[in-house]
Amino acid sequence: MKVIIGSGDQIVIKVMGEQSLIIPLTVELPGESDMLIDVPLFSQRDARWRNVQLGTSNVTIGGYGCVITCIAMLLSRYGYKETPLTVNEQAKAHHGFHSGAYFIWESVIRIWPEVHLLKKIDCRSTPAPIAQIDAELTAGRPVIVYVDFDHDSANGLQTHFVLLVGKNGDQDYWCNDPWTGEQVSLVEAYGTDDPKRPWMTNAGGVIAGVRFYSGIEE
Repeated sequence: MKVIIGSGDQIVIKVMGEQSLIIPLTVELPGESDMLIDVPLFSQRDARWRNVQLGTSNVTIGGYGCVITCIAMLLSRYGYKETPLTVNEQAKAHHGFHSGAYFIWESVIRIWPEVHLLKKIDCRSTPAPIAQIDAELTAGRPVIVYVDFDHDSANGLQTHFVLLVGKNGDQDYWCNDPWTGEQVSLVEAYGTDDPKRPWMTNAGGVIAGVRFYSGIEE
């Protein structure tokens, strides 16, 4: 982050009337790009729940539970102590799934009243709303996005959800990845240098959809 502390290109400070200290007016300080939202890391493949049935489907949390894992991490930002297992149980009990395994994004406020969905944006054919994502992260609100899991254009979009927790330079984000249970660079993990997909070398091209939530902080 650059902080402008005056006009012109430098200031001069006299030290005890003997020596001048010249300081540039543009000073490089640790920036917002290094600030991460503090939420726990969960893996959908954790042994405690990886073999549990997802929703009312025939698939498991370990195989397809990236959404509820993101929800569990996001909820912690607003004071809820959930895991992928408890989110799964709560969503089943409160009609939070449709067609078996598909989490209903709007159901969050019904189950966790202090958190609500602000907006869903799909951007497969348009640039991701980077400015809006940046504003949410700056405000301390994690952002759920989806990406192409396997990068292979021949397979089409293999949807996978991750939780953005901070900026990583100008063209990237840090994300909590439910698949690995690790905090990784979004672009390094899900971008590609495939010449058939040149737009996937930065976050704006990697992100295929966004889910914005807000809530009352603990």
